[in-house]
Amino acid sequence: MTTSMADAADDDDDRDNKKDKNLTNDVICSKTYAKLKRARNPASRRWITLIDYLGIFIFLGLLILIAILVWEVIIPTRKQRVYYTVLGVSLIPVLMALYAAVRPGKQLHQRITPVVVVTAVICGRFPKWCMLYVNAFLAAVALFIFGWITRPVEDDQSTTPNDVQQQSDEERKHLVENSSSSSSSITTHHHQHQQQKQKALVAVTPGMSKQMQYNLGKTTLCAALLTIVLLSENFFIWVVSATFEPGWNPLTAPEPLQDNGRRSMQVLFNELELTKRDVVSMRRVWNVQWALVAALGTALCTFDYHPTRQLWSMGCRALLTLSSARFLRTVSFLLTVLPSQNKHCYGQHYPNPPPADWEAWILEGFKPNSSGGCNDLIVSGHATVTTTAACVAVGMADDPLFSVAVSMMLALDFAVEIYEGFHYSVDMWMGAILVGLLWRVWKPFEDNNTDRNASTLHDLAQRLWTDKLKLQDVAYFGGPALVAFLQVTVFPSVWGIPIMVATMAALVSQITFYGFQQYHKHVFFCALYILLGIFL
Repeated sequence: MTTSMADAADDDDDRDNKKDKNLTNDVICSKTYAKLKRARNPASRRWITLIDYLGIFIFLGLLILIAILVWEVIIPTRKQRVYYTVLGVSLIPVLMALYAAVRPGKQLHQRITPVVVVTAVICGRFPKWCMLYVNAFLAAVALFIFGWITRPVEDDQSTTPNDVQQQSDEERKHLVENSSSSSSSITTHHHQHQQQKQKALVAVTPGMSKQMQYNLGKTTLCAALLTIVLLSENFFIWVVSATFEPGWNPLTAPEPLQDNGRRSMQVLFNELELTKRDVVSMRRVWNVQWALVAALGTALCTFDYHPTRQLWSMGCRALLTLSSARFLRTVSFLLTVLPSQNKHCYGQHYPNPPPADWEAWILEGFKPNSSGGCNDLIVSGHATVTTTAACVAVGMADDPLFSVAVSMMLALDFAVEIYEGFHYSVDMWMGAILVGLLWRVWKPFEDNNTDRNASTLHDLAQRLWTDKLKLQDVAYFGGPALVAFLQVTVFPSVWGIPIMVATMAALVSQITFYGFQQYHKHVFFCALYILLGIFL
């Protein structure tokens, strides 16, 4: 009897334990299901993202309030407190870019562009005579390092992308057919596949596949199209300026149009007791234009190691965007001529009066005029270039927070341009909106490629710490970077065009006879560095 009672008690305990265990399993399953449901629900992820951004702005707002309280004690005059308060608020986009660079859970290609933007803003605080050399030196060093770590290996120069892809496909097929084999065989095949992936990284150039060579051809045609559009625009700027006779003489030049955007900013800055010098000094702190140039160069160098984008495909999209925007701009200022905001503009840019001989008149229109014209005021050329560069930089980062930061920086830079009287506000507005819309229009030209990059920036970073730098590599990759650095900082700018033309001619001949190689891309980036250094 006692034994049966003990057995019954044990059975009850077992049932209770099973019930508790089942209850625990049910709780765990319900929690797991809830997590999976939240992970699969885009709305929940969207709310988490919004809360993340809201927390950022609240934190930044608290920092600004603390800074204002400190400045009330340390800075004596009201004008200085207002200046530093406005400057602190205007630097919020830079802080957002910094947060996008250090935020956890991001890949290297999402961090590198925000890091470059923040670094360019910091370098802008150097003295003016020093800033040119520091920025140019950092860009040259970056070109050298990137060219070196992407070089082919010395022991297997004959490997091509098609060979690597074919070998990878054969290994994958072999693994599928022999899926019932032992785990050691699978491990061996996996090891061989990793070796082939490493060969694909260091033995070949990402631009060697058929699809990417097709994209290279498209990009070359797009570059030729952009050249034709810019030469035509340069000529027609001369046409509208030379045929607008009232603008020749400052005494007969019409008054500028009423610009409500500029008036609004003048009222705002007058209320804040900020002079034009104060506003321009804040713009130099932001250093937006050079930050975008640095981000553009970084994006062009690293697109071939982006998970879903490629250099020539993205370059084709950017060139088509800028070409179509500049074409629409040319048609716009040809249809309607607006009076310049500077009554002395024509005499500062062109011969006054215009040449009487028709041949000299036409040749005057083909002289390069990188400083702009006088009556091309419907769509801003400055806004089209900077907005295109911003689109490329944002496309590399793939981060909504960084996109908002870059948009805010562009808006601040454009606002100062309008306030200084260099552009009408509608001029800048139409340039930014037009490029943004065209960037979306030409999106299929980038997304139609089926080739994706097997190598990433993380792989290159690992190679940076493992490879040994040789004297031959220093001369081979450092030579073009050194020539570009000296051209931008030491040599007269008039030498830049012949050097760049000779370099591009040599590149075209080499590519024609030997195909596109990694070193050709390195020299091309150095030539692009010279071009940006001359014109910016």
